[in-house]
Amino acid sequence: MLYFLDQGGGIDPSRGSFRNVVVRRGGRDVARYDLYDFILRGAIASFKFEDGDVIFVAPRGSLVAAVGDVRNAYAFETPAGSNTISGRELTALAIPSASATSASVVQVRNGLANASYFTVADLAAANIIDGSTATFRSEVFTETISIGVNGDIKGPTAFVLPRGAKLSDLLAKLPLDGSDVVREYIHIERPSVAAAQKVALNQALDNLERAAITQPALASAGAAERAANIAQVQAYVAAARDAQPQGKVAVYTDGEFHDLQLEGGDVVVLPRRTDVVLVNGEVLSPGAFSHAPNLAARDYVNRAGGFGENADKKRVVMRRADGTALVAAANTRPKAGDQIVVVPSFGNKTLALMRDLTQIAFQVAATAAVIIRVTP
Repeated sequence: MLYFLDQGGGIDPSRGSFRNVVVRRGGRDVARYDLYDFILRGAIASFKFEDGDVIFVAPRGSLVAAVGDVRNAYAFETPAGSNTISGRELTALAIPSASATSASVVQVRNGLANASYFTVADLAAANIIDGSTATFRSEVFTETISIGVNGDIKGPTAFVLPRGAKLSDLLAKLPLDGSDVVREYIHIERPSVAAAQKVALNQALDNLERAAITQPALASAGAAERAANIAQVQAYVAAARDAQPQGKVAVYTDGEFHDLQLEGGDVVVLPRRTDVVLVNGEVLSPGAFSHAPNLAARDYVNRAGGFGENADKKRVVMRRADGTALVAAANTRPKAGDQIVVVPSFGNKTLALMRDLTQIAFQVAATAAVIIRVTP
């Protein structure tokens, strides 16, 4: 069976069923295979094929997704002829981690989403319907948290602190005196903030892609121009989905220190004193340049070879060493340690679609320090 499926190019996962593969002989079904048996246990029943037999892969069945604290975060097909899957089978397919303790299942019935909560053990007795998503979580409470440190200092780069510890508790353990670390630039990279930024970015990309496809054609715009705009947006969206925000949290405001409570997984960044300004993005020769108080962002861009052909020449993103970022005019003077990110321009700004695309480009540059180039 597997040999002949392979010879046929395999099952198309977007259309074909892995759970309903039939052997037909003389117009009759003589064997039926559920390939999940092979995936789970490596077992598949032998079958003696005869000349003229036909292997028919049925259309893909209903899907139920498993995400979160699992080894296999995928959408799984329900058994042939059913639009539900048992929680026991879903758990066997997804393989939750040893630390997973619970699962929340979101099911849509009559157009309404309903959420149910189970322990991993209780989930086995549940039946989960088509289109549902089961999110497995580890809800083991610990009295300590792990914190990382990223900086040019002597000593450990990972600490275990009591839950509820504040940033000052960690800083007191670090040999900052006499180092090149600038205290006012200390900030945190927080996974929960990065995840929230990623969700916001994906929502903005979804809205942009939807608007690109459904926008009404303008009388002044020909079909070719509209098609080009849509293609540009879709290419940008596909690339932007790979951007990973850094979740930076500034802890100084106008020189005032905010003693934040730390979260597990936080990385405390300790920037060192520097006299350079970084320039990247839509410039001809990205690089680092010595800081001069009288130079504007535009001057540093000129030192980097000038604006690229597709650059936005009026505004830049300025990522500061303290973890903050701002959109600034090109004549703004950067501080030592700043990173100037030149963002691409996307044609006619009078079109709402292009304005949205430009806004997202600045959002990506500010949160992820990434520039995505799409040929207009």
